[in-house]
Amino acid sequence: MSSEPCAFCEGSSRYVCPRCGVPYCSVTCYRSGRHQRCSEGFYRDCVQQQLRAEHADPALRRRTEEALARQARLQAAQERGEEPPGDQSDEPPGDQSDEPVDSDDSDAEEELAERLRGVDLDDSEAVWARLTPAERDEFRRRAAAGDIAAEPWRPWWTVRAERPKVAELGAEPTPEFVTAAPALLTHVPPLTALTKQTPSPLVVNSVINVLYAYAQLRLLWDGDWTGAALPVADALCRICGCLARGEVMKTSRDAVDAVDFCLGESGLECDAALRRQSRQAVQQLLTGPCTSDAGWYVLAALSDLWRLLEEALGELRAGRHRERSQPASFGREFGTAAAAAPAVSRAELRRMQRKLDYLFAWSRSNEQVLAERAAGPQAKTEVVVPTAGSASGD
Repeated sequence: MSSEPCAFCEGSSRYVCPRCGVPYCSVTCYRSGRHQRCSEGFYRDCVQQQLRAEHADPALRRRTEEALARQARLQAAQERGEEPPGDQSDEPPGDQSDEPVDSDDSDAEEELAERLRGVDLDDSEAVWARLTPAERDEFRRRAAAGDIAAEPWRPWWTVRAERPKVAELGAEPTPEFVTAAPALLTHVPPLTALTKQTPSPLVVNSVINVLYAYAQLRLLWDGDWTGAALPVADALCRICGCLARGEVMKTSRDAVDAVDFCLGESGLECDAALRRQSRQAVQQLLTGPCTSDAGWYVLAALSDLWRLLEEALGELRAGRHRERSQPASFGREFGTAAAAAPAVSRAELRRMQRKLDYLFAWSRSNEQVLAERAAGPQAKTEVVVPTAGSASGD
């Protein structure tokens, strides 16, 4: 038992969240609004990981289906005030192998298997929609009790790996960081082809503003933007002033604080632990995977955002935002869908993409400037305000 106070009430904590490390005293506090983003992401990961495992192992899937069916029968009997069905016999399990199968058991198991037939196990909404209330309650209970553990997401920017110094003739191995990080954009021309003006010395702060917003959103969504391009792009538009509104940051501190302020104004969950993780992420992105490729991660993050916006544009063209105006039940409960249609427009998405093109080209040409900021995104050093003839990348 932890001696720390519960982070969500005045009681003493009994547990520690395995995901974010915050102390809590009960399931009620674990699922409280202040811990909602973490706990909901945990539940979502558990659902998907458990179902993938069941898909790969038919025997495990059948055992899980049987357990859920038994739980549903038990809860139904309790609600009717009846004795529990005959799942809890005093006979040893080994003595029951020749007993006839309860027809109710068989029917429930077959019914559950039929409901899950043909379901994409990576689609949490589709899976959740096919579970009964009793099955959902059982999953919540097992997840809160720690019976189900989801493998924690490891941010790709934490990989540190040098390029091999010696490679076999004709076959240079791909470094680990190249496969771990998002692929770099290939369509962006050199900086000199995008502007004839001398870039402003403040551009580096714009990059930090974008990187900090990127880290916040990746961590808020626990690394998984699958099926959520529009909500994430909408959030990016709200919290990243550099991309969305052409704001110019005079210092690195301003670049970070601006995102924190917009997060608070937007209503997105953001606690001290997340801000600390995001600041560390920016430092890791600026440092890069190794000394010979120090700028790789900055380019990878900008590329990842560009593709996110492209996917959001595709969803707008397909009209999927109208379909999401009323999120499915799993999204409402576990926070995987937006509460309303995102407000971001095509013009805003295209404008942010153009800004990312500029920052990508600038970063590719200014690796040394970025490396100098790797000491920390919260640096308070003031940057000289540019002259009228310099460009800030807007």
